[in-house]
Amino acid sequence: RLRRLKAEEIRFHCQVVLCPGLNDGNVLRNTLKDLYSLRPAALSVALVPVGLTRFRDNLPAVKTFDREKAEEVIALCEEYQQYSVKEYGDYFAYPADELISIASLQPPAAIAYDNYPQLENGIGMLRLFEDSMRAERASGSGISNSARTVCIPCGTSLAPYMDEWLRSYAPQNVKTILVPIINTFFGSTVTVSGLITAGDLLAQLKDVQADEIFICETMLNDDLTMFLDDVAFADFEKQMGIPCTIIKNKGEEFYRSLLGA
Repeated sequence: RLRRLKAEEIRFHCQVVLCPGLNDGNVLRNTLKDLYSLRPAALSVALVPVGLTRFRDNLPAVKTFDREKAEEVIALCEEYQQYSVKEYGDYFAYPADELISIASLQPPAAIAYDNYPQLENGIGMLRLFEDSMRAERASGSGISNSARTVCIPCGTSLAPYMDEWLRSYAPQNVKTILVPIINTFFGSTVTVSGLITAGDLLAQLKDVQADEIFICETMLNDDLTMFLDDVAFADFEKQMGIPCTIIKNKGEEFYRSLLGA
C-alpha cells in the first residue's frame, strides 16, 4: 500500500510502534531500510515505544524498553539520519522523546528535528519546549511581577528535564516545587504528563505548600474542564484549596506564566 502511495506521488509520514524483542533490532533495521526505499514519498518516520498500562490481564506479554534497548534504537535511528542528511538534506528518522528519556540522554539540537513534522507523535517536544523557554527568558528581565511559590506537577519522564529547565531559566524571585507524579491510575509504566489524573494529583500533592499550582493543558480534555478520571477541574481546584492555573504546553507560555504575565 505504501508503494502504491509512492507510485501515485502521494507523500506520507510514518510511525513505527516498537515492542522490545518483537520488532526492534534487525527487524527495525529492515523496516527502516524498506521505508527509506520509499523516499522521497516517505517524508519521515517516528520511532515510538509501545505504551503499556497496568490493565493487561489475559493479554500477551509485552516488554517495556530499558536504557540499553532505547540506546540501540537511537543509535540505529542516527545511522539512517546520516544517510538521509547526505542524500536528501533532512533527518527522516526521529526517536520519540520517551526513548530519549529512557536512555537518560539530552534531546538533539533543533536541526535534527527538521521542522518538527512529527511533533504530535511526541517527537521533539523536549527540544522545542526548552528552546522556546530559553528564548522567552532571554527576551526579558528574568524577574517575576510577583514573588511566589509555584508547584509544578508533571510526568516522571519529563521531570529530570523540567528540573534542569527550572534551575536554568526560572525567574529569580519565583520558587518552584517540582513534583513528579507516579501514575497509579494507568500504572507506573505510563510516565507522560498528558495521562495524569486528578486522583493521582490530589493524592500526591496533598502536602504541598504553594501559592499556585500549574496544571498542564494536556492533562485535561479539549475544553479544559475535565481530567481523564472524570473529575472536573473546578472540583479539583476546590479540593486542593490552592489556586490552580492551566498552562499551555509551550515553553514560552510556560515561562510567561512563571513571570505572572
